[in-house]
Amino acid sequence: MRFVFYLAATAGFCWGVKRAIQGAKGKERKVEESIYVLGDLVHNRDAVNDLEQEDIHVVRSMEEARDKTLLITAHGRSPKEIGQAKRIARDVLDMTCPIVQDLHRAALSLKQEGRKMVLIGMRSRPHPEIQGTVGVLDDAVHVVETFEDVERLPFNPDDAIGVVAQTTFNENRMHEIVKAIALRFKHTKFIPTICDDISEKQEELRRLSPHFDTVIVIGDKKSANATHLAEIAREELEKSTYFVLNETELRENFIQGAERIFVIAGASTPPRSITGVVDSLCGWGGRQIFDLADII
Repeated sequence: MRFVFYLAATAGFCWGVKRAIQGAKGKERKVEESIYVLGDLVHNRDAVNDLEQEDIHVVRSMEEARDKTLLITAHGRSPKEIGQAKRIARDVLDMTCPIVQDLHRAALSLKQEGRKMVLIGMRSRPHPEIQGTVGVLDDAVHVVETFEDVERLPFNPDDAIGVVAQTTFNENRMHEIVKAIALRFKHTKFIPTICDDISEKQEELRRLSPHFDTVIVIGDKKSANATHLAEIAREELEKSTYFVLNETELRENFIQGAERIFVIAGASTPPRSITGVVDSLCGWGGRQIFDLADII
């Protein structure tokens, strides 16, 4: 089996994830002291397992970190939760991504204008960024993920509406949903809040996919941004798409008949997961190309 594959230039950790991981690892602490993370530091099983080896552990409640060092993840939390953490934990490392903080500021500025708030994001399953943003707005916000959700918004046509979006949402779909909201409510004001790194990943996938017949997305299915990459490749671009955590989930028969494969990884996918997939593809007869001029 002979084929070529290209690893996306944008594949892997975003700077916000790097910042959170470096913050956890760089914390000066006693030899026996652990760091506890409220929820997964990143939504990737491999990355979380790697952190466990460095004495950085996930907890599901703040009480588990009483009198310990507690880290707030890049996804952010509500002011109420962060205040609670500071009362319970001995030390709090707030590693909320600055892009998420920008989202919170944008949402609050629209609310302070007297607008009724809409947050475009994953409504179908819990996500800490959504929960944190809802908390920032004191629950005075409607989360929409689909056009059906837009139709159900309980506002009057003349109401002033403020719209922001989850930082890792599908950017094209976000713009379509904003248009649908604006059609229903003429006094709609939208502030773009998609992360630049996420936007660049999605743009690279859309721009280069016409030159490939198969797409492999490396990431955890709990990761919103990786899930959106797989959805874009499969549903929007109509590519044969495989969504794998790492090389252990990749099967040779997945790429049977493929000639050109585009490989991309989510913003929470660690380097070792990417390397494992690349090595497997090479082992099955694939040739990695580094210059797109070879095929475009």
